[in-house]
Amino acid sequence: MHALLIPFGSAGDVNPFLGLAAELQRRGHTVTVATNGYFVPKAQALGLETVELGTRDEYLNLLDHPDIWHPTRATGAVLGNHLMPRAVREQFELVRQQQLAHPDLVVVAGSLAFGAITAGEALGVPLAVLHLQPSLLRSDVDPPLLPGMPFGSRTPRWMVRVIFWIADHFIIDPALNKSVGPLRKELGLPRQRRYLKGWIHGTGKTIGLFPAWYATAPDWPANFLQTGFPRFDGTVEPLSPDLQNFLAAGTPPIAVTFGSGMTQAGPYFAAAAQALAALGRRGIILTPFRQQVPDPLPAGVIQQDYVSLKALLPRCAALIHHGGIGTTSQALAAGIPQLIMPLAHDQPDNAHRIERLGVGLALPPKQFTATRLAAQLRRLLDVPKVTEACRTVARHFEHDTAIDDTIRQIEATAGRQTP
Repeated sequence: MHALLIPFGSAGDVNPFLGLAAELQRRGHTVTVATNGYFVPKAQALGLETVELGTRDEYLNLLDHPDIWHPTRATGAVLGNHLMPRAVREQFELVRQQQLAHPDLVVVAGSLAFGAITAGEALGVPLAVLHLQPSLLRSDVDPPLLPGMPFGSRTPRWMVRVIFWIADHFIIDPALNKSVGPLRKELGLPRQRRYLKGWIHGTGKTIGLFPAWYATAPDWPANFLQTGFPRFDGTVEPLSPDLQNFLAAGTPPIAVTFGSGMTQAGPYFAAAAQALAALGRRGIILTPFRQQVPDPLPAGVIQQDYVSLKALLPRCAALIHHGGIGTTSQALAAGIPQLIMPLAHDQPDNAHRIERLGVGLALPPKQFTATRLAAQLRRLLDVPKVTEACRTVARHFEHDTAIDDTIRQIEATAGRQTP
């Protein structure tokens, strides 16, 4: 089997695909990872064959887009980005070339790899679409909590359908008709409406990389199945000696991150640092963009560019973060409380699910001040009920088979099994 993996997004979207690719290759399959140039070195460090789709500079420029983390404009900034039409076409052409070169090809596409999804429809190539977060699945029964969409537990189902229709008609479809529509027309495919209602799930197998205990709904697509959180964070390196020494030198710190792709979090890091100082807690600020970090930091608070959350978080007291699904799942497995400041995309939905599990709290950006943050951290750290809920959830990971289960589904999509 030759597997072509096409993730699309930031590190939280790419890392799970790298973990799957490395395991597929270890099992004897040939693998190609097609991703942005920013992530190519990381993939190559794992011994993976790569194809660059989009440049490092284009990725970094997108991270600086003023709307990329805006609650209501972020979707348009991503889907309607001027680079998206080219990305869609490049993905499609790559799949077509790989199909000619590899008769045993299977394509593993990220949710936003629209060119690969189009190829599954137009070329008939075996396709598995991987959804990393439940917010991409529509449900009238248990709708995801999305930015700008006023869903609540008592929202009537007819109103949920109306709200989704409005979002599709006025935001989603206009953006995707510009990026995906021209290629569909060239290929003779019918005009697509409501891309995110059904089309995004592809023509083959749709796999949710999150467990049913985290999210499920009875009206999700018929071709959808769930495996679990892959929790590959892009590194196999142990924690550095300096970080090991810091961890051993005092009480468990509180980790703070707003995502590896966040370049606009200066005020949030400042508020977090002030809250840690007010509580007298040690902390670790995680960001590769150091210009966001307060200088100087309070005593007992350090900054790291990037570390393995899988290795770090079990040694932390809590995590303050943005609510990305990869970060969220690592904290769940570590059994520590989470304080989430959701901005856009899937983050509000993940924050909502964390609160339902009883393992964390959400704090909106407008309320993310040092005073409020310190008060919420006290609620999380001093309540036995939260501690017990974290331990209960962490037990789900004791016999974790998410990567194995996902690979079996990819193999089944291609009609193959591990050699």
